[in-house]
Order: sequence, then C-alpha cells, then structure tokens
Amino acid sequence: MKLNLKTRLITLPIIFTLLLFFVVSCLIYFQTRELLKNVVGTGLAAVAREKNIEINSLVKRGYQDAKALSSIPLIKDFAADTNIKEQYLNKIKTIYKTYDDITLIDMDGNVLTSSSYTHEGDWASNSWFRKAKQDQAVVMSDVYLMLTPKKEVTSFFAPVKNDQEKMIGVLVLRMPIDKIWEISDNTVLTRSGYVMGFNELGRIIIHPDKSKIFEKAPDNIFGKIEKGDNKYLKITENGQEKLVGYSNILPSSAQDNEENSVKWFIAIIEPSSESLANLNNIVIIQSLMTMLLGLISILIISYLLNARVVSGLSDVYEGTIKISTGNLDYRIPVKSNDEIGRLARTFNDMAEKIKHYNNNLQQLVSDRTKELEETKNNLESINDNLTKSNSVMIGRELRMLELKKEIELFKKSKKDQEKGKRDGKNKKLD
Repeated sequence: MKLNLKTRLITLPIIFTLLLFFVVSCLIYFQTRELLKNVVGTGLAAVAREKNIEINSLVKRGYQDAKALSSIPLIKDFAADTNIKEQYLNKIKTIYKTYDDITLIDMDGNVLTSSSYTHEGDWASNSWFRKAKQDQAVVMSDVYLMLTPKKEVTSFFAPVKNDQEKMIGVLVLRMPIDKIWEISDNTVLTRSGYVMGFNELGRIIIHPDKSKIFEKAPDNIFGKIEKGDNKYLKITENGQEKLVGYSNILPSSAQDNEENSVKWFIAIIEPSSESLANLNNIVIIQSLMTMLLGLISILIISYLLNARVVSGLSDVYEGTIKISTGNLDYRIPVKSNDEIGRLARTFNDMAEKIKHYNNNLQQLVSDRTKELEETKNNLESINDNLTKSNSVMIGRELRMLELKKEIELFKKSKKDQEKGKRDGKNKKLD
C-alpha cells in the first residue's frame, strides 16, 4: 500500500521518534541499573539507621531506668522489710511495663527480693553481674534464653549504692527481647524483605523466623559487615542477588562507660529484583511520559510541517492541473520564500512564458516561415551559382582532355615520321 506525502510526513517522524525513545530508554535503564542499586542500598542503610535509632532509644531508656530505680531510697535500704520491697517492685513494674521482672541482689549474688521470683538463686557466677559489680556502672547483657518461662531476654544490671556511695548490691531489670522485635517487625519492606540482627559473636538475635534466633548469621553478611565500613552491600543467596543495608547498634551511646556495652548489628535485606521493581516502574513511567510528550511534540511539528509543505505542494499540483487544461491565466499563490515558494514562482514564470508563446504563436510561425523562405532562396541562388561554376569547370576539364589527346596524337605522328626517315637511310646504305 502506497502512502501519500501527507501520511508519510506524519507517520515517518512518529516511527523514528518512537524507535529513538525506545533505544534511549533501554540505554538509560541498563546504564542506571547499578545506580538504582546504589540508591536502594543507601535507602536500606537509612532504614537500618532508623531502626538503630529506635532500638538505641529503647536501650538508652533501659540504662536510664536502671540507674534511676537503683537510686530510690527504698531500694537502697537493705534493712527495709522484704515484703514491702517486693510490693514496691511490683508497683514499679506496673509503671515500667517494658520490664517483666525486677530483681534486687546483694553483693554475694543472692536474691533479696524480686517482682516475680524467677531469678531466685546464686548470681555470683553471672558474668554481667560480676562486671556491674567490678565496674560499678550500669551493664547491659547480651540476649540470652530464659528457661522458666522460656523466652529471649536482655537485662540491665545497675549498681545499688548507699548514701556513702558504697556499692551494696545490684538491681536487675529484665526486658523481653520481643520489645525489640516489635520495632523490627513493624518495618515496611518488600514481599521477601526482612530485618535481621546479630551480636558481635555472629549469633542471630532478630529475625522474622523466631526459630532462627541464636543460630549463626550467614558469613556473606556477618563477615562483610564485621570487616567493612560500607553502609550497604550486595550478596548472592540461593542464586538470587540481594541488597543489604546495615547499621551498628551500640548501646554504649546510652552510657558513659563504653566498655560496659554489647555490640549488635542490624541488617535490612531485600532481593534486588523486588527492591528495584518500584524504581524500575518509576523509570518506565518516566520514560513513557517522556515518550508521550515527545510523541505529542512530533505530532504538532508534523502537523505544522504538513500544513506548510503539503499545502504548498497542493497549490503547485492544482496549478499544474489547471494549466494543463488550458487555463494559462492561472497563477500559483506564493506564500513563502522557501523552496516551496521558489518552486511556485518558477512555475508561474513557466506559465507566463507558455502563455506568451501561445499568444504569439502565429507571428512566430510567420516569422519563422519567412526566415525559412529567405534561407531557401539563398540556398537556391547558391545552388545556381554552384551549377554554373560546375559547368564552366567541366567544360574546361573536357577541353583539357581533348588537348591532351591531340598532343598525344601529334607526338605519336612525329615519332612515326622520325622512324620512317631512319628506315629510308638504312635502305640507302644497303
């Protein structure tokens, strides 16, 4: 199917523009894919820092609560009635709902009183108790498992001092780790994304699958975070690329003595395909919008070009039709000074010349006939002259031939006479 000029002027630029935008969009997509990964990785690291701040805030409050409660006069008064202290500890627990147990221990590690009596027994061998006793500062434990009842917890050990600033015992605030899990579980991620936390020994303490708690953290995450200072990294797990944004959780930020803290890490893990899906959609939408705007621009330009070029060519075409039918007075309107305008002017000049030749055709024929007659007469005169000249020349040639023959005959006759004379002398001698 043949397309007319008007259709081609609109269709071809559109096809070219669509192909150009498609190629450019593909190049942009592939060239910016790594950049998008960096953006997503940085975003995951930012989420990890936000969770770090939330968890640190909870930990800091634990340090502050432990220090404040250990300074209460009734807690410091070891001579006070145990039942009164127990009631007071239970009252405190109803106010400080973050903790499920508060226990008071003497310097020998024996429980003096507890809000739930789950910590009865000898604490002397507990490493965090010994550290709080040794450093006389608030110490936070790592995550550990309580057997009765079975739960994962962390505890704050605060030294209890009398009015003379002599350490007389340790107050223990036990916080279930699910308080921290609430923070991690409320993180909005992709379908397969999750939050994982682990301690400095590489043991998992935060994970959506609670059966993995205390398992060894993957080396491709824990090993790289421990050694590197990047805020995000890329790993491959089960043949799938994943992005990991991470942050260090330092409970030491909540206290003055850095040595009394544990060190945790929190990592936000998402498959790169899912992480980039939204950004890919944004890039595709932006590309489509750009393509749509470009297409609209091309349509407008094509329309204007069509109105200018095709209209001018249509005028020229209409003029050729009218002139070919004998309307030599028609002239094409000249609307511009471009190539179309020059073509119209040239066509008008040609039409004017045709009209001039047509109007003066009889005179031109008469003049031409006269010219031909004169030429013919000249040729005839020349021909007559040539004929006469040729006759004279031919007569001269014939006369010359005759003279030549007469000369030859004379010469022959003379020779014969001389021969006869010689023959007569010879006879006389004989």
